[in-house]
Amino acid sequence: MPTSTELKAGLAAILTRIRRRWRLRRVLLGTFWCLIAFAGVALLAVFTVDAWRFAPEVVTTARVVSYTICAGALLYFVALPLFQRVTDRRLALYVEEREPSLGMALASATELAGNGADASVLERGLLQKTLSACHDIADGRRVDAAKLRRNGLLVALSIAAIVLIADLLPANLRYGFQLVFLPATSVASVNPYLLTVEPGDILVSRGADQLIIARAQGFEPEEVTLLTRFGNDDEWRPAPMVPGGDSHSFESFLFDLAQSGEYRVAAQGLRSPIYRIEVAELPRVERIDLTYHYPARLALPPKSVIDTGDISAVRGSRVSITIVPSQNVANASLVLDGRETLPMAKNEDGNWTTELAINEEGQYRIDLPYGDAIQVAASRNYAIEVLPDRAPTVKLSRSGRDSQVTSVEEALIEVTGRDDLNIATLELVYAINDQPEQSVMLYQGGQAKTNVAAGHLLQLEDYSLSPGDLVAYYARAADSTGEDALTSTTDIFFMEVRPFERSFRRSQGGGGAGGMQGGNQESSLSHQQRQLVIATFKLARDRHGYEEERFTQTVDTLETAQARIRSRVEAIIRRIGGRHVMQKNPGIQRMREELPQAVTAMTEAEEQLMEGSPAQALPPARKALQHLQRAEAAFRSAQIAFGRSSGRGASDAEDLANLFRLEMDKLRNKYEGVQRGNWQQGSQQLDEALEKLEELARRQQQEIERLERRAALDPNAPSGGGSQRALAEELEEMVRRLERLSREQTTPQLRNLTRQAQAAAEAMRRASESDGNGVADARAALDRLKNIQRLADNQPQQQLQRGIGNASRRAQRLAREHENIGADMETLPEEEASRRKSTSRLQSRKLRMAEEVRDLESDLRQLAKDAGKSKTETSRALRGTADQITRDELANKIEQSAAAIGGPAKKGSKPMETEIGESLGRIGKGLGEAAESVDQAGEQKRAQSLAQMRELVEGLESLQRRMLQRSRPNQANSGSPGVDWGAADGQSLMDRDFDPTDIADFRRDFAQRRGLLERLAGVMTSDEHGARDIGRLLSEMRAIEQNAELDDPQRAMQRQRQLIARLKELELRLTGKPDETKSRTLRLSGEDSVPRQYRPQVEEYFRELSRGH
Repeated sequence: MPTSTELKAGLAAILTRIRRRWRLRRVLLGTFWCLIAFAGVALLAVFTVDAWRFAPEVVTTARVVSYTICAGALLYFVALPLFQRVTDRRLALYVEEREPSLGMALASATELAGNGADASVLERGLLQKTLSACHDIADGRRVDAAKLRRNGLLVALSIAAIVLIADLLPANLRYGFQLVFLPATSVASVNPYLLTVEPGDILVSRGADQLIIARAQGFEPEEVTLLTRFGNDDEWRPAPMVPGGDSHSFESFLFDLAQSGEYRVAAQGLRSPIYRIEVAELPRVERIDLTYHYPARLALPPKSVIDTGDISAVRGSRVSITIVPSQNVANASLVLDGRETLPMAKNEDGNWTTELAINEEGQYRIDLPYGDAIQVAASRNYAIEVLPDRAPTVKLSRSGRDSQVTSVEEALIEVTGRDDLNIATLELVYAINDQPEQSVMLYQGGQAKTNVAAGHLLQLEDYSLSPGDLVAYYARAADSTGEDALTSTTDIFFMEVRPFERSFRRSQGGGGAGGMQGGNQESSLSHQQRQLVIATFKLARDRHGYEEERFTQTVDTLETAQARIRSRVEAIIRRIGGRHVMQKNPGIQRMREELPQAVTAMTEAEEQLMEGSPAQALPPARKALQHLQRAEAAFRSAQIAFGRSSGRGASDAEDLANLFRLEMDKLRNKYEGVQRGNWQQGSQQLDEALEKLEELARRQQQEIERLERRAALDPNAPSGGGSQRALAEELEEMVRRLERLSREQTTPQLRNLTRQAQAAAEAMRRASESDGNGVADARAALDRLKNIQRLADNQPQQQLQRGIGNASRRAQRLAREHENIGADMETLPEEEASRRKSTSRLQSRKLRMAEEVRDLESDLRQLAKDAGKSKTETSRALRGTADQITRDELANKIEQSAAAIGGPAKKGSKPMETEIGESLGRIGKGLGEAAESVDQAGEQKRAQSLAQMRELVEGLESLQRRMLQRSRPNQANSGSPGVDWGAADGQSLMDRDFDPTDIADFRRDFAQRRGLLERLAGVMTSDEHGARDIGRLLSEMRAIEQNAELDDPQRAMQRQRQLIARLKELELRLTGKPDETKSRTLRLSGEDSVPRQYRPQVEEYFRELSRGH
């Protein structure tokens, strides 16, 4: 049995453990309350210092208060419970209170253990029983176990909450926490609210203006104030600053600084440090002169620019900078990009100079000395701009397209060159057939010119050319004459020599001989060879811009194309050799001579291309083109010869056409629509015809001027109608071409153009046969030609409409073909051989549909490009339709559906067929929208023209009123004063005359109104009757205008009133014509109410108007 001492020691150990756990519970609870107090104080302090923009005194106060409160909380909640003395009896009662099973045993045992005497047997039993009871409750560990866990959890949660809140606080509040609770941190180093001020302490020249810029960091102030004091003034003078380039910057100017002073900036309780402005008589740069010395390769003289500091020059230039200081200075320096300092040398006149190499962009300023050791900025920062040294641009402003000429024409070629610095040389390079290139120096300047235009007249009859010969030409420009000159070259163009006369016959079949047909048909061999020559020329010209791999691929493509054309020509040669009846024709014999030579030249071109030398392949490729052109000319003569024959000749002509069509079909898409080729070819031929008519109009104008000069020198001199007759013959040739086009394209506009051209040709013929000088008939012909030009202004829109219509028909044809194929697929025969044959035919039709879809997509993109900027909505609709075809992968789906025809997955192909049908429907819808946008653009143009028509009528009425106002009584009735201008009856007009000085003004104003009507004539090209009415009105206006003396006022005024009435009638008819079913507001001129005092004159005016009718 344990002794009483052992029992007392065991009881004391248990009480010690219980006391320790009790104190731990109290400390954890106190720590929790300390953390709560710390968090509250911290938030209060942080918000306080933030509200006062981290002012140092507020931060200090917040620190003291926060430290005091936190220290008190630690003392009260942690230190006092930790050092509080607790007796054993109180502790025993605390345990018995929470463990009723102990009863009063622990308190009694604690009292017995406090006695020093040995315990009796009864006392030892009590101690032993108490120890046993304490062991049952885990020596008192169960007493505060729950509270310990709760207090520990509270402390952990409070710490986590404080960390989370601190992490979620804005940056400015975190900075405030750092300021308040880290005493070693400087307020300025972590203050999130700053006012930075530029330029700070400065030294400025007297009378200068100074910009002060304040930037707010960490906040966006609504108002910023600039505080200044100058001289002996002790009071700060506030001035508001205006917002700068962003929401954080504010600016203010100090103007005409005369004395030194101080300034600072304040915003929302935050103030910047005080800065000093020292005002003194500083040296400054009054003027900067620049002299540019360009790179030696440009051979340009130096260029001086006065009173300009910004530098703009090409890389490698040197610029001499000369400054004029406001006072004598001991030195001067140029500061480059704020880093490098270049000393300046003093000139004899007191100015300072230095030279700067221009290699990279930057800025510079000039520093001058003030006093003994201070360098001040005497100028602002000037920019240094490095211009890229680009090659010049060159273009053919005239004859910049392929054309057909006769062997005796004079071809004028105009070249324009532009460069940022200088055009040193401008030359024209041309070659006749396969002869070496010849160069004509159009310009070689000795002075700097940035824009040069020059021309050269090519006398073709000096070269003994024959039909089929070619003149290739291009232009070249360089910015210097040295070896390192930058050059630019235009594309290469061709003049094809055509015969003087052409005979035509009506074709009995469709298609023609596409292979050897000359002119502009894209399927001809010469056209393909010409495209190959152009591509080879561009590749040789742009060789340095190609990567090696791309260059090799392009050369291989050209070599393949050349081989393909050569194989077609060889096939034609073989087929001609197999038809002996044809060889008797001279044209066929000429073809047999030219085509082998073309093959030889093509072979040489292929060899050069295989060696990777496009420049060396260009001459033989051009030579092959020449022989092909000659062969095509011979082919045309052979066709005409066969066509004039009867019987066997006609059969040979058709055989000849079939011969070349057979070969060319191999080069052409077999599903290509004939109509598509026809309208494209017709549009191109119409463009050429209109261009030729424009040239004839220009030459007719020159001929009229020549006739007028001849008549002025000798009124009785004959007209000399040879040149007029030649123009008439050329115009008659154009009339025949237009008639042929009108038969192929039956449109009212083309018929109207043809009639106008016929009338102009008849007038020219009358002028050439006139006994007098024939000026009147020549002018009539010129007016007809000008009218054709006005009518042709609407041709691009009409061509666009025809193109969209043709595309719509092709889309409809594709949709019908798709439906037909679907129906045929449902009725495939069951017998294997017949089913295989039908399946093959359907697959072929499907593949042709796929090719047609690709062609349609390509044509739509070309139409969108042709619509251009003038028809933005139409171009967007066409491009969107083409993009829809691409997105739908329509051609690929059609090909996939072709492969699925007759296969086992017949049901699986139906969804694809449905998608194809929907895609074709979307194409038709898109083309319909494009057509509607073209019509809307035409209506807008017509409305604008009608508004101009009303302006014309009002202008003529105003002119008539001015003529009445300025008219004066004639000499016979000069004694009858007071005649009112409003009395416009016949008797009053007979008594009036016009001042000779006003006649010129009347004629000039009337001519302007006539010019406006001529410009408006183009809107009536779609209305034959309207165009005819406008033509009659123009003739009437010319007749009135030619009455130079206006010696019959009554007649002149009457004709003018009749003209105005007819114009109003035309305006009324045109306003109501576009849509009779829609209600429109009728807008006529002269609808304003008439003042009462002028009503009798107006009524008399309309009575005169009715008598004139």
